[in-house]
Amino acid sequence: MSTLTASLVDEYTARDFDREEYFALREEIFSSESRFRAFEDVVAGLDASSMPERVKRGIGLTLMNRFPEAIEILQSASSDQVAQSFYAFCLLEANRPEDALELFTELAKSDRNNVPLLVGKVRATIATGSMTQARKLLDSFQEKYPEEADFQYLMGMLHEGEGEYAEAQECYDRALGLDSNHSGTQFRVAFRKELMGDSEGAVAGYEAILDQEAWHVGTLLNLGALYEDAGRYDDAVECYERILRAVPDHERALLFRKDAVGSLGMFFDEDQERRADKRNQILRIPITDFELSVRSKNCLAKMNVRTLGDLCRKSEQELLNYKNFGETSLFEIREILNKKGLRLGMFHEDEMEAVAVAPVDGDQEQTLSLPITEIEFSIRSRKALNSLDIRTVGDLVSRSEADFFSVKNFGSTSMNEIKQKLAEHGLKLKDGS
Repeated sequence: MSTLTASLVDEYTARDFDREEYFALREEIFSSESRFRAFEDVVAGLDASSMPERVKRGIGLTLMNRFPEAIEILQSASSDQVAQSFYAFCLLEANRPEDALELFTELAKSDRNNVPLLVGKVRATIATGSMTQARKLLDSFQEKYPEEADFQYLMGMLHEGEGEYAEAQECYDRALGLDSNHSGTQFRVAFRKELMGDSEGAVAGYEAILDQEAWHVGTLLNLGALYEDAGRYDDAVECYERILRAVPDHERALLFRKDAVGSLGMFFDEDQERRADKRNQILRIPITDFELSVRSKNCLAKMNVRTLGDLCRKSEQELLNYKNFGETSLFEIREILNKKGLRLGMFHEDEMEAVAVAPVDGDQEQTLSLPITEIEFSIRSRKALNSLDIRTVGDLVSRSEADFFSVKNFGSTSMNEIKQKLAEHGLKLKDGS
């Protein structure tokens, strides 16, 4: 495809593109703000009453990451295969994988050799949690496109979904060997580093993606959060504002920006934050990262124990009471936890501790039933509350500090905020700290 640098408007309005050209166009659009603004003006000027231009408008909105707007337009263009493929992509990005999978499956029937459609179908299948079906699709994919970076990327995502992180990394390495600029793989690698506590490696990975695609929204969100964790609030705000320049009503970017701006004027106990963050990183380590017997792994999986934090909520007796779990498995687990300075039941004991409940008067009862949404919390605190499924003030006071410190990116500043909000109502967390 000819470069669009000098004739972006003419190129987009004058002719139709195939799918690959559209994605090449997307790279061009996001290469600089001036090009993005030029393309934004093109899309805004398209005639919505003309179906061809309406389709172009929907695809243009997709390329700019404005998925809700694009969905409204593209869902009506049922006779246009290209429009429908972008519609399916929008559904996937809008967290509607079931709908996306149905559409990708239908589109693939008439275009069985279309790689983007196959990629979308596999991604949607993995997103629905249907790992067995995803593996079947990838077996078929491998027969046709064994040397595609997309295949290795999708195999990596499948391994991640099944908790096989070492195997996932091997696939990602192969994908980058085939295409060093494969942004999907770059993102997964950086994200894995973030999950494993390698913040510097994650930041470097995310920044490398932005060198190629200046407005990769997922990257900007994650990078902004890491900048916040490092106290780089100005850089975090810039990440969120970059998203908002492209997608003005992006809800998460708006919320994250508000929190980052508020943090610019707050005092942080950096040592305390660092200690809490280190502990949180340890609690988030997946059980699958450790060498355990097959019996231990199977029992823990059936008990829905995925991380060290989950394990610390179990008592020794709970584990021993589980079918096929014996002293040998218990010894294995003790050894793992001891090496990390943890032990079985350390959270369970706090949660099960008998608490003397004082009589509740009418005013306090009303406070306990107050929806948590009616109290103004920072975005980071709100994310932790949502993660713990806390809906009311009563739910909140039934939780301990340990519950919150097991949530990703939750630190002492947020803990102090929650305590302060409760104190305003004469309440405190369960453990009394």
